[in-house]
Amino acid sequence: MDGRRRPTAPEILSVSRLIAEHVAGVSATTLPDRVARATARSVLDAVGVSVGASGIGDGCGPFLRLAATRDRSGSCHVLGTGLRVDVSLAALVNGALAHALDFEDAHDGAMVHPHAAPVAAGLALAEQLASSGRPVGGRRFLAAIAVGADLVCRLGFLLTTVADSRGWYPPPIFGAVGAAATTANLLDLEPGGVLDALSLVTCQATCFGELKRSPRSVVRAVRDAFGAQGAVTAALLAADGVTGFDQPFEGAAGLVAMYGDGSADPERLLDGLGATFHGAEVSFKPWPSCRGTHAFVAAALAVRQEVAGRPVRSINASGGSANSMLVEPREQKVAPRTAIEAKFSLPFTVATALVKGCLKLADFDESALADHRVLDLARRVHFTVDDVTMPGSEWGALDVTLESGESLRQTVDCLPGSPALPIGDAGLIAKFIDCAALAASPIEAAAARRYAEQLLALPEVDNAAVAFQCPRVTVREMVD
Repeated sequence: MDGRRRPTAPEILSVSRLIAEHVAGVSATTLPDRVARATARSVLDAVGVSVGASGIGDGCGPFLRLAATRDRSGSCHVLGTGLRVDVSLAALVNGALAHALDFEDAHDGAMVHPHAAPVAAGLALAEQLASSGRPVGGRRFLAAIAVGADLVCRLGFLLTTVADSRGWYPPPIFGAVGAAATTANLLDLEPGGVLDALSLVTCQATCFGELKRSPRSVVRAVRDAFGAQGAVTAALLAADGVTGFDQPFEGAAGLVAMYGDGSADPERLLDGLGATFHGAEVSFKPWPSCRGTHAFVAAALAVRQEVAGRPVRSINASGGSANSMLVEPREQKVAPRTAIEAKFSLPFTVATALVKGCLKLADFDESALADHRVLDLARRVHFTVDDVTMPGSEWGALDVTLESGESLRQTVDCLPGSPALPIGDAGLIAKFIDCAALAASPIEAAAARRYAEQLLALPEVDNAAVAFQCPRVTVREMVD
């Protein structure tokens, strides 16, 4: 930074200005204890699935190879590997890992993954700050993640459905903006600087819905790479005096206007701002597939006991219209070519659960995608839109007709892993250990457990960067 004077942003109490003041004001001391604890759980989950993706994530190989060819003297590490790179590349690669397994937490109501990009960007920047003698305390780090994840959710509540209907793909767009809030907060930017960072990230973040229609593409898996890198770039440039614009959210050509249809009220972004942190209300995934499939997977696992191995003639799934994306285009969904496409396929995930009685990471590898038992049953799965029985997309029903003519029905209206049916710390640690074993540099169970415990203890540590380092364990601990 060269100390140049920044043009002062106007003191207008606009939506954007109020959001910027909020982002700048959240700190270790203002973050509620409950939110700090919840955010630490989300960081644990985010790191775990990213570590696993380094070994088996769709599309992650080129990002990891890119990191391996660059200068390795950087201060920021690539999760699941021994690579150390510069802050921008670390954000890019860890962002690519964040969603590659589609196993990270989700906000069911906002239909977003609020921690994916913020954690990838925040981790990279926290490590860079620590290396320059400005370590970020654990609770301070969690405050930055919480403010970013909350903003992702707020955008999701306001714009997810309308943006999707207009041809945009909202998750990575909103993730980038939330990650910029996280990085701006970590750099202690004043409200004017936060506005600049939020403005600058919108110059780097967009995503067309066309990616959902290409059966060979894995961009959907690595989508958060670009937003995480853009957020780090935006905040660092804003800190050095690059100015953005005054109303990135509510302006006549701002984010809400561009991704909305004119009906979205940007002032809704302010509802409960500072009092409610929506990122603390996420669901943790018990299965590594799109959250929209989970009600149907749960129904399939439940009805499987009644099917008891008898031949199935047809399966009709019914649920909210938002789940139509999981069955269209049909030929792509009944015979997915890639793991990430299979994870967004209602026919494939339902058929896998019925055939195998489970849905694990191994159920999306190359051999699983070619399993004739699953593919045959997937072709018998059809979907009916039902927006009347229950509102929203957080429910699903299966009607299974057997060859004998008998019909079986199972309805799920409360998703496993949600705040109403939570996964406890022990479950999250077990999930972390399973993912860590699949890393590019596999982590022994004892080390993975200690790693998970370090992350859960983030509210109490003095240097967040230390908590992200995989601990070493003795031979005795590995045996135990």
